[in-house]
Order: sequence, then C-alpha cells, then structure tokens
Amino acid sequence: MKKTLTILSIMSIVLFTMITIASATVDVATNSIIITPNQPIEGQNVVINVTITNVGDENYTASTNALTVDFNDTTSQTADVPTVLVGASTTISFNHVYTTAGDYVIKATYNKGDDNATNDETTKTITIIAKNYDISVPTYTATIKRDASQTISGDFISAGNVDTTVVLKDISNVINTENDSQIISASDVSFSTTSFTLAPSETKNINLSIAKLAKTLLPGMYEGTFNASYDGAQYKTGIIRITVENNAPSITTIPDQTIFVGKDYTYQVQASDIEGEPLTYSITGPSGIHINSTTGLISWTPGTQIIDATITVIVSDGLDSTTEQFKISAKNDVAKLSFEDEELVLGDSSQARETTASQTIKITNDGMQTITELNLELLNSRGHDPISDNYEAYVVLNKATLAPGEEAIATISITVPNSADSQKHKIGVLKITGTGNNNTIVDDVVNTYLQAESELQIQKINVIVNGKDKGSVGDGDLFDELVEGDEVELLVKLENKYSNEDSKIYNAHVDVSDTEWDLDATSDEKDIKGDDDVTVKAKFTVDKDIIEDSTTFVIEAYGRDKENGFDHYDNWNVDAEIKRVGNDVRITDISFSQNPIDCTDTTATMNVAIKNFGTNDQKDIFIYAYSDKDELDWNAKKTYISLDAGDETTRQFVIDLPKNLKENTYIVNVDVKYDISKDADKDTALLNILCYNYVPEPEQNTTTNNSDNLIINNGGTNKIQTGSTGTVIYGQPRNKFEAFTNSTTYLVLLIVLVVVILGIIIGWTASLAKKR
Repeated sequence: MKKTLTILSIMSIVLFTMITIASATVDVATNSIIITPNQPIEGQNVVINVTITNVGDENYTASTNALTVDFNDTTSQTADVPTVLVGASTTISFNHVYTTAGDYVIKATYNKGDDNATNDETTKTITIIAKNYDISVPTYTATIKRDASQTISGDFISAGNVDTTVVLKDISNVINTENDSQIISASDVSFSTTSFTLAPSETKNINLSIAKLAKTLLPGMYEGTFNASYDGAQYKTGIIRITVENNAPSITTIPDQTIFVGKDYTYQVQASDIEGEPLTYSITGPSGIHINSTTGLISWTPGTQIIDATITVIVSDGLDSTTEQFKISAKNDVAKLSFEDEELVLGDSSQARETTASQTIKITNDGMQTITELNLELLNSRGHDPISDNYEAYVVLNKATLAPGEEAIATISITVPNSADSQKHKIGVLKITGTGNNNTIVDDVVNTYLQAESELQIQKINVIVNGKDKGSVGDGDLFDELVEGDEVELLVKLENKYSNEDSKIYNAHVDVSDTEWDLDATSDEKDIKGDDDVTVKAKFTVDKDIIEDSTTFVIEAYGRDKENGFDHYDNWNVDAEIKRVGNDVRITDISFSQNPIDCTDTTATMNVAIKNFGTNDQKDIFIYAYSDKDELDWNAKKTYISLDAGDETTRQFVIDLPKNLKENTYIVNVDVKYDISKDADKDTALLNILCYNYVPEPEQNTTTNNSDNLIINNGGTNKIQTGSTGTVIYGQPRNKFEAFTNSTTYLVLLIVLVVVILGIIIGWTASLAKKR
C-alpha cells in the first residue's frame, strides 16, 4: 500500500510539472515603429525605432539577425534582438536616408525563436518631403540728414525646409525718385556681411551702412535694389529706400539778458548752416524789439516800464527753421544789497563757552548801481542798539565798494558767554548798509543766532512698537516699520558728559514732534549725575487716518544746569515711513457690549473691528473667534468679508454661555485670515464672568455633534473622537501568467484535476489488485 501511495505522489508531481511546462510559450510582438523626425526631408537621415515586447510567459533568448526592416526603396537592414524578459520591451534603432520624396511603407519583421507568428510583423507609412528652398528679403528704409551717415538693419527669413546659403550682391545706385540726376552711389551703401547661412525658419538681422551724404544732395526720396541669391541658383530682389532730409540751421545759445529801462540794447545772434545755405532771421517779443533779417543783430530801446519778457529768435535756411528762446528783463537803474543766507548761526553743539565762535556770510550787490561806503553792524534783537552791550563781538568786511553783481565776504566773531544756552537762540541781527547813486542808502539784515556746547547728549533711541522691540535708530536714520494705529514708545538714552559726578543736569527729558503727522509727546523727567546716563520714555500713537506716508520725528532733549544758570540741549531727527505691504489686515479693537457678565446670562456680545492697512483690496477675509476653555468651549466665524485698501469694518459675535458657567475670567481668541486661509492677525480678549446670588444646577452629561468632530461632555471633560483613514498599499504589477496562477480559480481547477487523476489511479490500482 505504501508503494502505491508513493507512485501516486510521484505521478501527481509529474502531472503538475507537465501542466506548468505546457502553459509556457515564447511570444514576441513587433508592436510599434517610431520615426524621427516626424516629417523627414529627402536626403535627411531618418531614425527608425522598432519596439519589441515579450507578451508570452517565457523569457526570450537573444538571437542574431532576428529583426529585418524593409525600407520600401529596394533596401533593407537586419539587426540582432537581445534577451527580452517576460512582460519587458526593447527598442532597436535603424538609420536610413531616403534620396527621393514620396510615401514609403516601412515593414519590420521578427523571424526567430517565436512560438506565435501572428504578431511578428508591423508596418508604418513614412512620407518623405521634397527639399524646398525659399527666403524673404527686407526693404531697407532709412531717414538721414545731409552730411550724415547711418546704419540700419533688416531681417532675412528662411521660408524653406532645408539650410540654404544666401549671398547679397548687385547693389544698384540709389536714385532720387523726383530727380534722376541725383543719386547715392552703390559704393556708398554696404552690407555688414554678404554671405550667410539660414536654417529652416531662421531669421538673420543684417546691417546696411550708408556713408556720409554729400551736402549738395537734394532732399527727397531715393530708391535702389540689391539681389539675394540662395540655393546657388535662385535669387530675390530687395529694396533700399532712403529719405534724405535737410539739416536745419543751428543757433548758439543766447543767455538771459538784463538791461536798463530807457537805454539802447543790442545783441548779435550767432547761427550757421551745415549745407552753407543763406539764412534769414526773425524775432517775436515785446513791442519795439527788432532783428536784422540778414545779419541777425537784435536792437531795442525799452520804454519807461519795467518788463520781464521771453524773446523767440527764428532762423531759416529756406527749407527748415530753428528757434531759440531767452529771457530779457528791463529794469530801473536801482541799488540793492542782500545776504546770501536766511540766517547766521554762531557756534554749534560743540562750541565751548568762554571761547570765540566765528562765521562768514556772503553779501551780494544784485542791483543795477555800484554801491559804496559799505558798513556792517551786529545789533540786538530790536535792531537798533549794538550787541556789544551784552556780548564781546566784532565784524570784518573785506570790501567797501561793490559793483553790480559783485560779492563781499563778512566775518563775524563772538565770545560765547558762560551763561549761553545750548539750544540755538536768537541774539540779534546783522545789518549791512551802503550808498548808491544820488546818495541813496540801501540795506539788508539777517537774523543772528548763538549756540553753545551741550553736556546733555542723546546716545541711543530704542523703538518699541505695539510692545515689540524694533531695535535702535540713530540721528538721520530711516525707520520704516510703522502702520496706522501703532502705539510707539521711544526709549531715549540721555548722557551727562560732565566728568564730575557732582555736575548734575536736572529735569532731563525729551519732547517729540514731527513734520507731517502732528505728533506731540513729552517723556518723563530725570536728573542725571555727571558721567552717568538715564533712559526716558516718550509715548505716542500713530494716527489711523494719516494722509502723508512719511514724516521726520524731531527728538529734542532738554536739561537744566542750575549751577551755571543755562539749559543743555540736543536733538536728533529720525525719518519715518508708513510700511505699506500688499496684504495687511489687522484687528484694531475687540470689545464686549457688557463686561463683566452675570453667570446667569445665556449670551455675551463681542465686537471685533478690523482694518485693511495693506495696498491690496481683500475679498475673502475670515474672522475666527473661539475659546478653548473647557467650561466655555465656544467658536464661531465670519466669512467672505470684503475690505478695500484703507477701509475698516466691525463684525459682531454672540457667544453662547453654557449653564452653570463658573465665575472666572475666560480668554476669547480672535484670528483673522485673508484669502480664506492665510494668517493676517490675531489677538485675545478677556471675558469676565461674575455670579450674583446664583446657585448652579447639577452638571448633566451631554453629547453634541460639532462640525466634523464628535465632542462628548462628561462631567465637564471634553473628549474629541475623530475618524481614521485606511492605509493604501501599492504593489508591483504581475504578468498575465503570474496573475492566473496566483488566482483562486487556478487553485480550484488544480485541486479538481488532482482529485480526478487520483481517482483514476486508485481505480487502476484496484483493478490490478483483483487480477492478482
């Protein structure tokens, strides 16, 4: 019996092996032909890629000369086919040149080691295009003045399908279309290159140079031609079209003139013409002004009235004209003196007291008369008493006489008194007097200031914006981190430069103002010992309705020296700019209609104000408000809010208050987003809950479905239950045979077949046993 079972097992294995071997076949398909390029041209190399795929269930072994391609022009090629695994593909390339245009059917045939001949051959029709040579040539167009040269450019474009060599030649004389006797010689016209190659659809920009034209050449239109040969035999004709223009006359610049009322005035206009043509002159201006039409001499005798006029001179060569303008002022013959500067400052913030401060200032005679007997005085603020009553001062003038337009230099020196304030302060006026014609007295004054050394100095300024440190700025720096509504703190470090600690500066503080935004702030006051420093704080808010985007902060430091009886002073200027960005939406205020709220109330009303500080209009602003406190656990949102740049709005939220809410302070968060999901700003508010004679009800278990999450409230403890996401496993694809042998159907059939065979074997064995 054991022998019988062994025989049955061996026969089963043999039978299974026979079934597996019988199902294996070699089946190679030539399933595609790809041709490069898509539209080949006669004489062009064509790449033919034949793709072979093993669609059978047995690996294919490499074979020599197994693939043949018939090019359908009496030629063919063979190639070896490498080993191809089951389900894999291989591509074999062939190169071929078709010498004649037309349609050809390419046939690829596989002929070795294939068990299935039905898919061993495939075909592909290829169309070979005939060579086509063609180009387009430009029309060269130039506008040029006589006695000038010029270079212009034109585009040559290939309209064929193959490379072609272009040769430029046969430039004709460029003939005047109105007067054939006038020409621009062909030798005066040349190409930057006369031979070049154009690929299909390529454009070449070729320059054409025109030599300097003769001055005698008549203005007008000139035309000529040139030939562009291509393909060695064909050619096209291009056009050269030149417009010759006349040069207008040129006029030497005429400076502005100042003349005297009632006195004769003449001026010679200087003009020329390149072509040497005769010129004529004309003029426009006040009544009585005249110009000689041939020589260009201007003449005029103004009347008794003072005149400031603009004069226009026109010069023509018969073809074109040129204009020149200048201003002329007819003035009375008067005497006038003036200081160049609007103020005179003696000393500066480093000027030591009991030392001499000096300064110079320029004085100009801007009248029509010579001024004599110049005299310079330093007077008090009332302008009539010498300043020497209070100060040791003297002045020096380097000239006593000034001709019209001449300048003098005055030097002013003063001994700075020990009681002089550090801040620039007015001490008087500087007055200049002189004598003109007919003993006319002329004068001018300039305000004079004094400034002395300050032992109080600003050392550093830190800028705090909305509670955030933005770093330090120095004198003259630019700070561009502000927007409307910002709360600004300036932390100003002040130093007492005295070396003796007993030399105290009292009541040191800073005043802050600006040039555009109407700011006004004063810091706290502190005393500073010698060789020490303190920091004072000045606060201000940037207005929400600023018109100007920039300003200058003026930070002025003051302190009193009680011992010496003068004030110390220092100042810094800091330029400031509003920071404008595209997207800048901000929360400007969060408030409750009532706060605190009784714990028996069922709702609380919260108002959220936002403003678009950015330069972009916003269409999709979201406001999210929420509290993550277990007892409150509230959220809401306002969506798709539109705000143009600079606009603001307020949205109201009603907060549902749960029963038995404990007396406490609850944080309500507010997040603002633009473009639906991009963070813009966030802030928090405090909601105060107070209970008045309230006995809370017992807590109850509640279950609510909030959005996508299931929130379960059990005794005040929130649990959030979320769904899970399945895992997707990506496997490798199987070939057809593997897919079948691994399937359930295959296993069932195999079991049935084995059972049938075992039944036959058992029956045969039983029959043999009976015979024995």
